[in-house]
Amino acid sequence: MNHGIKAGGSRTIPEAFLATMARVPEHPAYATKTGGEYRSVNWATAAEAVRKICGGLVKLGLKKGDRLALLSPNRMEWALMDLGAQFLGVVTVPVYASLPVGQVQLILADCGACTIALSGREQLDKVLACRSELPALERVILFPEGEEFPEDEFLLSYRRLLQLGGQWLAEHPGEADRLATSHDPGDLMTLIYTSGTTGQQKGVMLSHRNIVSNLESTYQVFRISEEDVFLSFLPLSHVFERMAGYYMPMHAGACVCYAQDMTTVGEDLPDARPTVMISVPRLFEKIHARIIEKAEKGPRLKLKIFHWALGVGRRVAQCRTEHRLPGFLLERRFHLADKLVFGKIRERTGGRLRFAVSGGAPLRKDLCEFFLSVGLLVIEGYGLTESSPVLSANTPDDFRFGTVGRPYPGVDLRIAPDGEILARGENVMLGYYNRPGETEETLAEGWLHTGDIGHFDEDGFLVITDRKKNLIVTSGGKNIAPQPIENLLASSPLIEQVMLVGERRNFVSALIVPSFDLLRDELGLSDESPPPTTEEIANRPEVSRLIDAEIQRLSRDLAQYERVRKFSLLGSEFSIESGELTPSLKVRRPFVLDKYRELIEGMYLTSDHKDRQREDGR
Repeated sequence: MNHGIKAGGSRTIPEAFLATMARVPEHPAYATKTGGEYRSVNWATAAEAVRKICGGLVKLGLKKGDRLALLSPNRMEWALMDLGAQFLGVVTVPVYASLPVGQVQLILADCGACTIALSGREQLDKVLACRSELPALERVILFPEGEEFPEDEFLLSYRRLLQLGGQWLAEHPGEADRLATSHDPGDLMTLIYTSGTTGQQKGVMLSHRNIVSNLESTYQVFRISEEDVFLSFLPLSHVFERMAGYYMPMHAGACVCYAQDMTTVGEDLPDARPTVMISVPRLFEKIHARIIEKAEKGPRLKLKIFHWALGVGRRVAQCRTEHRLPGFLLERRFHLADKLVFGKIRERTGGRLRFAVSGGAPLRKDLCEFFLSVGLLVIEGYGLTESSPVLSANTPDDFRFGTVGRPYPGVDLRIAPDGEILARGENVMLGYYNRPGETEETLAEGWLHTGDIGHFDEDGFLVITDRKKNLIVTSGGKNIAPQPIENLLASSPLIEQVMLVGERRNFVSALIVPSFDLLRDELGLSDESPPPTTEEIANRPEVSRLIDAEIQRLSRDLAQYERVRKFSLLGSEFSIESGELTPSLKVRRPFVLDKYRELIEGMYLTSDHKDRQREDGR
C-alpha cells in the first residue's frame, strides 16, 4: 500500500487526475448506490468519460475561461463534469442545490455562466424561472435522472453531451489530454461563492496552484492511499468537501462512494464501509445523541454495561491523547468493552473508519473525547474558502482536542495585535471576483485577514475563539466571544441550537431551540392526544424550567458577565430553508437578529428601563 502519495509533478488538477488514472487505471474511482448496493467505475472508465465531456464542451463552443456552473447534489457526474471542464480550461462555478431561485440567479449573473449542468426538475425549474435575467446563459446540461426532458438548443442531456464528445475524440485523438496538460498553475480554476453569513455572496477566485498546494500539504500530514474509501455527502459546492472529499481521494487514487442524499447517510455508511469520513459537527452531534438515547432506552443491565465500557474507553482515550500505552489490565478491559459495546457502535459506520475530519464549524471537545472513547477518532481542522481551504489541522498522529491543530506545511499563520488570525501561502486565493476593494481589504499587506479570533497554545496548536464580527460588546464595555458559550450550552442534551445576543446591552441573553424529541420523551408528551406541536412544547413552563436549570448548571465556571440571564425558546429549528443557516450550516446572525427582533427586545425591555432609571438617578 502506497501511503502518503505526494502531489509532486502535478501542477494542475487535470494533471493530477491523469497521473492517478495512469498509476491505478483498474482501481475503483467512484461508486453509486443502485439496487441497494454500491457499484463502482474504475479510473480508466472515469477518464474516458472526462475526455468525452471535454470534447462535448468543445463541440458546444465552450473555450478556455468560459464559466460552467454546477447545480446538483453530490453525484459521480458532478465530479466528471468538473474535471471535463477543467481539461478544457473552463472555469467551474459550484452552486448549492439548496439555494432558492433568487440566490441562484445572483451567482449565475455575477459569474456570467454560459452553461450550467444540473440535476432534476427542481433545479431545472430554478433556472427556467430566472432565465430571462441571465443573458449570458446559453445552455443547460441535464444529468441523468431516470426521466426524459425534451431536448432543444437550450436543453441538452448528459448522454447527448457524451455522444458529441465521442465524435470529437474520434476526430481529434489525444487532443483532450494535450489540452489537460496545457494549463498554467496560476490559471483561474474555479469560482466558489461564499455562503455569506451576512447574506452577501462573493465569488472567491482559486487557481490550480491554490488547490494543488493545499493537496501537497495534505499528503505531508495525512496518510491516504488507493486503499481508502470515502463517503461523500457534504455538498461538493463547499470547498471543504470539494478539496478533502473529492480532490484528495482523487489524487491518492482512493474510491469515493456517493451517499444517496443527506438524509440517508446512516444507512449508506454500513454499505459504503468508508475508511475516511469528511463531515460537519452536526452529524457527530446527531450520532452521539442516537447512541446515548438507544443506551438509555435499553434494559437497565445493558445501560450499566454501557456506562462501565464508556469509563474504560475514556481511560484508554486519555492514554492515546497523552501518547502513552494503556496498562495490561486496562487493555484487557478495553477489549471486553469493545466486544460488548464499542464494536457494535463502529459497525454502524461500516466498521473500517480510520478517522473522521470535522470542519465548517467548531466541534465540542466532549464529543471528540466521547468518540475516541468508543474507538472512533474525530479530528478538527480549520480553513476558509479563501485559503483553498485548509490552514491548520489535527492529524491522526498529532492531535489535541479543543484545537484545530498545527499550521499546515507551507502555510504561515500569525496572530494580529487584536487577536485576528492572519495567513499567507500559495493556497491563498487570487481575490474576490469583480470586487477589487474587498480583495485589497482582505489581502492587506500580503496577509489573508481571516476574520477569526484565536491564539496558539504552548505547543503550537491553534485555538479558535470566535469570529471577529461576532464578538459581543456589552453596554458595560465587556467583550464576550459567544461561540464558546454557545458550544457549552449546546452540550446539554435538552438544547438543540443556541445563539447568544447582547450587543450594546447590559447583559447576555439567548435564543434557544430545545431538543423537541428528547423533551417529548422526558415529559411524556407523546402520549397526549393530539401530541403537542414544537411551538406548544417551547411555550410550556415546565420546558422553560428544565432549560433554565441546564443553563445554570453549565454556567458555573463562566464569569458573571458571560452568563445568560434571560432566554427565549423558539418553536422551530434554525434551518437553511427558513434563512437562519447558510448552506454550510453557519448561523446567519444578522438575519436571526432581524427575524426575532421583537422577541429579543422583549427580553431587554424591563431591564433596560430599570438601567435607565438608575443612570438618571431615579
